[in-house]
Amino acid sequence: MKFLFKYTFHLAILACVSALFSGCEQDPKYRVYDYPVPVVESIYPTDGYVTTQVVITGTDFGDRAEAVKVFFGEAQSNKVLDCKNNRLVVEVPETAVTGNLSLQIYNKKVENIGHYTVLPTPRVITVTSDSEDGEGVADTGDKVTITGENFGTDPSDISVSFNGTPAEFELVDESTIVATTPADYKTGNVTVTIHGYTMTGSAMFNPNSKGDVTVLYLQNYKQPFAKANDENWKNGEWWTPAVWNQNKASFNAKNNTTVTGMQYKAAEGFTLAFQNGWE
Repeated sequence: MKFLFKYTFHLAILACVSALFSGCEQDPKYRVYDYPVPVVESIYPTDGYVTTQVVITGTDFGDRAEAVKVFFGEAQSNKVLDCKNNRLVVEVPETAVTGNLSLQIYNKKVENIGHYTVLPTPRVITVTSDSEDGEGVADTGDKVTITGENFGTDPSDISVSFNGTPAEFELVDESTIVATTPADYKTGNVTVTIHGYTMTGSAMFNPNSKGDVTVLYLQNYKQPFAKANDENWKNGEWWTPAVWNQNKASFNAKNNTTVTGMQYKAAEGFTLAFQNGWE
């Protein structure tokens, strides 16, 4: 009788243990994915400026942007603008330098997928008209001189527009462009695009065209707001807007009687704010 009881007891224990292990088995719906190594077929362009876009084509990229990492040398791109299984679009990081690129999808990393040359970033410094009415006024056919840096030597890489209206121009040298004012352009900023990189210069007033002339009297007045080049920022989030004048008192956030200088959110450039009373 005792033997039978022990035998029955052991069988019961064994059944419980078996049930316990059976309950710990993986759900039949659960799958462990081993993602394939991505294959890169092409990179375009292979040279350009920081903050411009690069397109990478290939296979097995997936469709989850958060899983994608693209490195320009040691600098990782912080913006994956488009992610498809066969195409990626990323922004060249501001800290990028000329060198090899690498791609990582989840834990699969491929080194040296191509070489990218970082070009010196162009800059527009002045925009002046030869009009007798003033350097900020330009009638049809007037000459407008644009000075700056790193314009390059290939006119086919360059376009000039007056508030969106294309203009003919001559590339004098790497720092000088002379544009001819187009007919019927609307008063507004002169823009220069070089190798896909667009710069906004000062505004030109067309005396023969009706329209909004706010840009002639206010600068950096609409979204997205441009940040100042003085690298003046708070907590890496808020930046001083370009052009707007501020004194030292305006930065005193602890003075409840003084409103701090205008700042905008660096991530978007779409929020202009006044702050005061911070402790």
